[in-house]
Amino acid sequence: IGKLDQSERQEILAKGFPEPDKPKPATNKAGQIGYLTDLADNYIIANTTISRTKLDQGGYKIHTTFDKKKMAALTKAVEKVEDANIDPKKRPETDKYVQFGGASVEPKTGKIKAIYGGSDATVHFTNNADYTGVQVGSTFKPFVLSAAMEYGIRDPDLPPEQNEQQRTIVSPKSIYDGDNKLKVKNYDGSIWRNEKDEEWHQRNDGDESKGDIDLRTAMQFSTNTPYIQLAMDVGLDKVRQTAEAAGIKKDNLPGWRSPSFALGTSAPSAIRLAGAYATYAASGKQADPYSVESIESRDGEVWNHDSVAKVKQGIPADVADNVTDVLRTVIQEGTGTTAKPVDAQWPAAGKTGTTDGNKSAWFAGYTRQLSTAIGMFRVDDQAKNQKFLEMYGTGDQESIHGASFPAEIWTEYMLSAMKGKSPQQFPEPSELGTIVGEPTPTPTPTPTETEQEESPDPTPTTEAPPETPDPDPTTTCRPLDWECRQNENGGNENGGNENGGPGDPGGGQPTTESPPEEGETEGNDNGGSWFGNN
Repeated sequence: IGKLDQSERQEILAKGFPEPDKPKPATNKAGQIGYLTDLADNYIIANTTISRTKLDQGGYKIHTTFDKKKMAALTKAVEKVEDANIDPKKRPETDKYVQFGGASVEPKTGKIKAIYGGSDATVHFTNNADYTGVQVGSTFKPFVLSAAMEYGIRDPDLPPEQNEQQRTIVSPKSIYDGDNKLKVKNYDGSIWRNEKDEEWHQRNDGDESKGDIDLRTAMQFSTNTPYIQLAMDVGLDKVRQTAEAAGIKKDNLPGWRSPSFALGTSAPSAIRLAGAYATYAASGKQADPYSVESIESRDGEVWNHDSVAKVKQGIPADVADNVTDVLRTVIQEGTGTTAKPVDAQWPAAGKTGTTDGNKSAWFAGYTRQLSTAIGMFRVDDQAKNQKFLEMYGTGDQESIHGASFPAEIWTEYMLSAMKGKSPQQFPEPSELGTIVGEPTPTPTPTPTETEQEESPDPTPTTEAPPETPDPDPTTTCRPLDWECRQNENGGNENGGNENGGPGDPGGGQPTTESPPEEGETEGNDNGGSWFGNN
């Protein structure tokens, strides 16, 4: 290689040193294509013997699970809702940095039929269908109900570790306290405290008190307090075990020792959430989501998914079908009625989810043939220190809930993706479990002889009504009335109004208040990608 002499060098420098051209984005990765190819490439590297180096060298023909029409339908649904509602120029403080992510999985097989990874893979580099650290909120509650119907709640008079004979399988008709700012308790009725010795007073969305409420209705209107206490009664370890059995990755389930875990502080990807809901759509048969069917080289087929395909009974069929039946109520007459147009043509089940600080919102739901999860959040993906931003005022809405834009996208997409498919009914759920916490019916008093006679001229009386006597100490307590049980066993150490009224921290006792609907929202970095590279 020759060298420039001094005069030539000076002449070039005088003209200005040529700047290298800026790298141009690969046009073949534009739109959703880049997300699809990255998803497939990562799956191949994680699940076959083909290395990244070999893959980059080319020469392979890769057959994926993606459905072109469904991909187009999902992108169109997101863009339609986004264009109609999100305006960063008009509302920069609230509408800038809005992100959507979604995935659609086929029950029974796990085939990923469609994803929405973001606006454009050449501009927005994070695949929003894959792991993002976005918490899923109340879309996690079905796993709590599922655990209660599979493992049952514990006997408060026995040690924490209990076998199936010692536990009580719970019916969706079971009654729990739905009041706001409910004091969270351990399964034995003692007050739960964190490492700082603080109590936890759980809030409901909108600070609404619902009183005694059955688990079906609590799911229907996404009431937090029954489900956080149900999880404590079952055991948070069993809730985590159930979520894993449905298809959520273990490393996407951190923080499971905290009560708020029951309300969705974990952050599985849209792919994994859709896959876990697909398990319920398939009457408990769990198949890991996948994106690659087979791989060929010049020498023929080198890999086929059939060689690694595993479908197992992750959730008992009767439990899964009961969960589906409860989730149908959410769409038919609960927080998910936005999705009713789908249910009118193809039986559907689903759940809304919103997180603390209004930093993410979800709608996940399914028909017998297709399971889809849609997430929405705000984050500046170009910022050095990225963090999730609140969505109060976004889209000119007071706040964003799963019932709003995520459910609208889900409905728009599913109406298109399901077109031409025959409706398939979900299996009729069997009667399952015991109704715990059922209010004791008040006996109808036998009318006296004078009461049976109608008084022709009732005269108002000035006599005070008789004083209500104190409860008989032998009265049987309701199964979930822990304060009554504690009184029954002697003492009111943690119950009653000794330290203040309902919702009061209790005589200056510090208290941790959980979110209006799901707990904390800041994304975590505990999980790896969907492919399990971590």
